[in-house]
Amino acid sequence: MVRLKIKAKKLKRAISAVSSIVSMGNLHIDEDKIKIRDLDLSHTCFVDLEINNEDFSSYEAEEEEDFMDLGNYMVPLNLRELRDSIEPFPDDTLLVLRGSHKKDTLNISSIEDMFSVDIDLLKVQHEGHDNWEPCVQLPLSFSLPITPLIRTIRHIGNSYELEIQCHDGLVELHGRGGNLESSLSLEVPSSSHIRNCIYPMKWFKKMIWGEEDISRPPMVRPAREIEFSIGYNAPLRLEFPLFGSDVSRVPGKSRIEYWVAPRFREDLEQ
Repeated sequence: MVRLKIKAKKLKRAISAVSSIVSMGNLHIDEDKIKIRDLDLSHTCFVDLEINNEDFSSYEAEEEEDFMDLGNYMVPLNLRELRDSIEPFPDDTLLVLRGSHKKDTLNISSIEDMFSVDIDLLKVQHEGHDNWEPCVQLPLSFSLPITPLIRTIRHIGNSYELEIQCHDGLVELHGRGGNLESSLSLEVPSSSHIRNCIYPMKWFKKMIWGEEDISRPPMVRPAREIEFSIGYNAPLRLEFPLFGSDVSRVPGKSRIEYWVAPRFREDLEQ
């Protein structure tokens, strides 16, 4: 049996955070949280979102006879269609997610039955997927405040690439290519020296801004700070809490994490 209740504001926030990257997402339902994980079509950016049961008004997810094992749920969601469908509802609307053992469907509806959609459940084998951990060890992690970060994106957002460097206790973000060249330099508590970490600007804007069009206000307003992890010729990892402002990873807290493939130096030198 699956019966979950969540405020529309929180579901909007979660869906907006992932739908800017992937149009379809795989929803996994566990006993104490739901997850949305998927890779974009270009295999450049991986999205990993978790909403913990504490952020639901009510969370009932238990295994029962003749119903799919909770660990084997994979629901292919059209995230952008879902985002557009729930957008008109006031933020305080209570939405209900129901799982049916008779129809093998997941129903999403408002408590007033103003909106309702049925989504087929597919039973898949994904042993180990819920315990996915990256095999890449990123040598440097740091947090950047969101306000100067958004201001910097306004200046370098028309560049083609984002370059991140760290030296002498400073982290620098540079825009490369395009008609604007700018940078952000902030102090970080680290003695690491890392240069030439280069990533596509397109994905960086989508993760922070929520879309590529930076002329409009940001669609996604994350925490006061965003946690970065980088390495030479390694992915860029960004993480922030979905709700609240504490950037530190706390077990059981809802969060979103992005992984972006780098532009390898060998490619850039050709």
